Amino acid sequence: MLECVLPDEALKIILKTRLKPFTGAKTISLEDSIGKVLAQNVLSEECIPAYDRSCVDGYALKAAETFGCSQSLPSMLECIGEIQMGESADRVLKDGSCLKIPTGGRLPQKADCVVMLEYTQMTDDGFCCVEKPCAPYENVIRAGDDVKTGQTVLPKDSVITQRSIGVLAALGKNRVKVKKQLEIAIVSTGDELVPINEKPGPSQIRDINSSLLRALVSNERISGRIYPIVKDEPELLRKAILKALEENDMLLLSGGTSVGEKDAVYRVLSELGEVAFHGISIKPGKPTMFAVINEKPVFGLPGHPLAAYFSARLFALPLINKLLGIEHREKSVEGKAIYNIPSNHGREEILPVNLIKDGENEGCFEPIFSKSGVISVLNSSDGFIRIDGNTEGLTRGEKVKVYLF
Repeated sequence: MLECVLPDEALKIILKTRLKPFTGAKTISLEDSIGKVLAQNVLSEECIPAYDRSCVDGYALKAAETFGCSQSLPSMLECIGEIQMGESADRVLKDGSCLKIPTGGRLPQKADCVVMLEYTQMTDDGFCCVEKPCAPYENVIRAGDDVKTGQTVLPKDSVITQRSIGVLAALGKNRVKVKKQLEIAIVSTGDELVPINEKPGPSQIRDINSSLLRALVSNERISGRIYPIVKDEPELLRKAILKALEENDMLLLSGGTSVGEKDAVYRVLSELGEVAFHGISIKPGKPTMFAVINEKPVFGLPGHPLAAYFSARLFALPLINKLLGIEHREKSVEGKAIYNIPSNHGREEILPVNLIKDGENEGCFEPIFSKSGVISVLNSSDGFIRIDGNTEGLTRGEKVKVYLF
């Protein structure tokens, strides 16, 4: 019999386990950095913007010279020229004058505000009639308003996003130091398995889990590596585990985690390292186990694809993100059960669902019932819900989180 732990307890054990620190880093081009994790703080060596500039089309002037003006009693200022984009800072504004300026133009010396074009009128003899008072630094982006010298713009462990690229480019950071990809070995076990490019013989099935798990974990920060299928022989399994851990930071091992005579994973993992738990009170995914070998994590996942997928998503992904130093987030929305959903297994149940997006039941979800060996349900559902094992299920209209695929 498996000695099952509760899902929350299992995750707590996994995240508190002492593991080998993940420290590898490399410097890459900005263009190649999106999706990577910063290995160090990014500090600004300059102000952004580097100078006071206008954020509107208008006239640069001295605010004090507009105080009290109105449409009936405008302030008359001599327009002595126009600021050009990219112009140097040697223009000086004298008393009683103004300079026309475009959006983004650099304020001339001694100017401290910009009045918008629509609050001005030009006379035939070159004077600008300002019809609305302008406060000091109104319509002006000041030097350092965006980023100040020495400011931490992006902290270590930040994921570089599309938005981050713009800030880094503004700072002239054409190369950044990022963490290397976390390398995860993926090994499927079972005498019945054949590679996906082969036609299964009698009593054989294709190895779904390797491709499925690689797709789940792989991104710009993580490299999932598929290894050859391992037969249900302890010595072959032992060699495969040691090789995978020697070449990678983590191992996802699927199949052979039940308590059958040929399910040797638990015995081999116990011999090579320490098994933290074997069994989680969850459906699907009950035979899931977690072990540590040479300070590296090993997940023993069920052989059934749906169970393997959910076990890896709920328990392996949070640890992966912790090793990378980033926050683990699940995209979710709130949904209502479209009808009563019974669930009295004594275990937490993971149930794929479809969201209803229109009609009178918009905002509701409909469960998709299946067995853990059925894989097509992942492709035909929008997400999944988690039903607590201490309940009898959900009642019609009950609100819960729907975790999105």
